Order: sequence, then C-alpha cells, then structure tokens
Amino acid sequence: MKVCVLLPCLDDHHVQSNGIAKPLPRSFPDLGAFSDQHDFQNHFISSRNFKGQIDAAVAQSYDFYFNFLGGAFDSGFRSLEASQYFEGLGLPWSGIPSSYLSTNMNGSHMAADHHNCSHNLAVREHITGQHITCTVIQLADDGYLALPPVVYNANHVSMKDWKLLASFEPEAEIELLRKEKGASLVEHIQKASIGAYQTFREENRGTGGANLGCKVHLRIRDHEKEVFVVGVDPQPASFSSTQSDLAITRAFPGGPRALIDVAMANALLRSDHSVETINKLSDQYSGTADTYEAILVGESRVPAMMKLIVEKFDFSGVTFDIACGTGIFARVLKESYGAEDPRHRVFGFDIAPGMLKICEKFGIYESVHLDSMEETLVNVQTYAETVDHVVCFTAIQLLRPEVLSLFLVLAFALTNKSITFTVNEVPERYNDYLESNDHAYMRSANHVKALEDFGVPAGWELVWKQKEFAWKTPQTGDDIYSVIYRYERVDEGTTKDVLFVNGAKM
Repeated sequence: MKVCVLLPCLDDHHVQSNGIAKPLPRSFPDLGAFSDQHDFQNHFISSRNFKGQIDAAVAQSYDFYFNFLGGAFDSGFRSLEASQYFEGLGLPWSGIPSSYLSTNMNGSHMAADHHNCSHNLAVREHITGQHITCTVIQLADDGYLALPPVVYNANHVSMKDWKLLASFEPEAEIELLRKEKGASLVEHIQKASIGAYQTFREENRGTGGANLGCKVHLRIRDHEKEVFVVGVDPQPASFSSTQSDLAITRAFPGGPRALIDVAMANALLRSDHSVETINKLSDQYSGTADTYEAILVGESRVPAMMKLIVEKFDFSGVTFDIACGTGIFARVLKESYGAEDPRHRVFGFDIAPGMLKICEKFGIYESVHLDSMEETLVNVQTYAETVDHVVCFTAIQLLRPEVLSLFLVLAFALTNKSITFTVNEVPERYNDYLESNDHAYMRSANHVKALEDFGVPAGWELVWKQKEFAWKTPQTGDDIYSVIYRYERVDEGTTKDVLFVNGAKM
C-alpha cells in the first residue's frame, strides 16, 4: 500500500528557504525502517501553511495515513488545528487524535488514579514512586492486549518528566517485568492499563484514529501495594530507528512491523469495502457449500494434507478450526482419535452460513459459529475458556497483508500450544482470471514472504514447514502448491505474560 506519514516541524528555523519543511531536530517515527511491505512517504507539516501542505500530501492519492502531528503539541507547532483539519478530510488513518491534544492543551486534569484505576488522561499532581509503563495494543475493534510492563529504574521522576523519559528509553535503565517475578502485581498493572485505554478511547471516539493502542504510565509505591495511573501516551511505540520499544520488540508478536499492520487493519476492517468483501465471500461459499466438498475431495490433496498433519502432531485440548468450511479437518481428527474421545474438543468458525449448516449435520464440532478469521480470536472468551490449538487451511490467502498480521498476532498471543495453517502460492494468472470474471473479492495473496518477515515470536518454535501440491485450477490449469506451517509454544510463560481482554465483554 502507498502510505503517507504526517510529521510535525517547527516554523522559521525549521523551514528551508524554498519553503519546504525540514524535520524537527530529534528522533521521529520512521515506519519505513521497520517494514518494506508498504511504500511509506514522510510529509513534514509546518504551522505556517499546514492546510496547503496537508492538501498537497492528500493530492498524491495515498491508500492510508499515519498522523503523528500531535507529537509536537508542546513545542509551538499548531498540531491541534492541523490534526483537526486532517481528520475533517475523512480519510483512513491511525495515529494521535486531535481530541487528545485538545484535552492536554486545555490543561484538563484530575487527581491520579489509585488502585481501582477509573482512569484519567492528563494529571498535574506530583506522584513519586517506581516508574512503570504498560503498553496496550488494540486488536480489531474490541480486543485489548496488555504487554508485560516495563520498569524504569529511576525513582521519583516528576510528573513533568514522565513523557520525556518515555520518549528516550535508551537513556534510562529499564527491564521487562514478567509474571514469574510477581503475577498479581503484573496483572494489576495490566488491568489498570487496559482500563486507562478504554477511557482514552471513549474520550476520543469520533476522530477515527484512536485505534492503535497506547502506552500507560504508572507509579508504584508502598512496597508494590499502591498502583497509580499518571498518564496515557497515545503513541504506543516510537517507531524510531534510534530508540528501542522494549515491550513491542520482545513481547508483541511480529514486533513493530506487525504493529504497523495492526494499526492499518483496525481502521480498514471498518471500511465499507471490507464489509462488502466479507459479505460477497460469505454469499459465494454459502452458495457453493453443497458442491464444495465434492470438488475439494475430487480435485484436491487438501484432505490428504489434513490427514498427514493429524497423524504427525498432537491436537489434544481445545482446537479452533478457523475458516472450517464443511468440517473436513474435524472429521479427519475424529477418525484418527475416535468420535467420543473427550481429550479433543473442536470448535468450528466460518463466515458462510451454508458451510456451517453442513458442519452441524455431522455433529463433530462441540459448536460452530458464524465468525471471520480476523475476529474469531478477538471473541475467544465468548466461545471457550481457552484455546490450545488454532488451525486454518486454504483460507488465509483471502486476507489482505495487514489483516494477516492481525490474525497472526492474535493467534500467537492467545493460543496455548500450537498453530497450524497452510499458505497457498497462487499465481497472478489465476487472480487475473478471477478479476476478469467479476470475482476480484476472491483474489488470493501469496503470504509466504509476509510470514518470513513476521518471524517466529518469542516463546514459539517453527517445528515443521513443508511444501505440498494442493490442486490444479480447472479454469487456468495452474498447479497450486500449499506451504504447511506448524508452530508450537516452547515457553508457557510467554502466554501468561500478556493479558487479553475483549472490551465489549467487560
């Protein structure tokens, strides 16, 4: 995608003689340093002519925007006016909302929250104690993932300095606080931070950009018995090549690259185009449900691949079969382990009611649900108390790259034991055929490189990767190969270090 990044610069000394704005003399977000998946273009906006400069950037027809103009709200830049102007253009974006800037510029504040954390975003009260930050990432519309807190070993930092300290983490001695060092305290901090972000979202609804997450600043004192929320930074990561975001790089699956994609996915999933695409896919697969399995079994090796996987790996516990289709995987699993084996509980999810209707006839699944690949795991707490295994066959190629990252983050963060899926290597000739026949919504992406770039998150191991012939397209005669990926969790502590909450269920 072609992505515009709006960054602030000061007037006068920071505008060249030709009128082109120069960047601030400090580190600034550099998204292109973390991802080559998109074409990022930085546009530095000055107070002198912010409307004209924003209009000039928009005229270049970008697919998405990141608005970091609020990063200089305390340095003389007219960030509030510039952000409000940009938001009024109605473009897809993520970043720092103008309502946050308005709250802080007007000096709105309350006393720092204590213990029960019914939070507030801007405070003036001097709070002493151990400095802690906790990063909360928004996943889709209702998912909140709190990462392990970061401890700053520089006590008694005044309130006026908390944002400065957060911006220059390498200057401070910091460490990641894992639950093995104090589970109750870590969870207390994470719950307080999620509550603070919920309040932040409520106060910034309507701007369209409060969809990424935040970094919550806290103080702990009295031998870790008192926890205070003292501030919320709407930018959860610096995205700077000269700074380190410890929680993001060590505990967020996929790191900064995935976080950029998640920010984009959160916004794009709400677009009319995304909703329309899902509806068309639902109708397509529901309409072909009765003949789908005959075609799949007759012309594809996918069922044989499923059998190979089931014979090779363990699936005891709770399995989420995402994009389950007519339920072939669940039947293969039950044939291998026995229909009445209580050790294997399988839940099916698909966007096509016609597919789920067939699943119900077999009575193999504990339950089936109408839900999408990108939303199923956000709603995990609705369907089961936990999820041990996630499987997804011949489906993720239908996800756009940004949504794939969202899916992977959720899977790696929430799954206890294993993740198994296939990636189809679909040639462009077949995609061209689909588009020429008014089926562009079924266009398939080859995500092999995206998966390599995503990497293997901490606490996980890629235990098996194998390329198999899957089927031959009857329309174009192309051989389609699938790459099977099997990941297993090797450090159970990593799943306990994060806290996931569905905000709609709180």
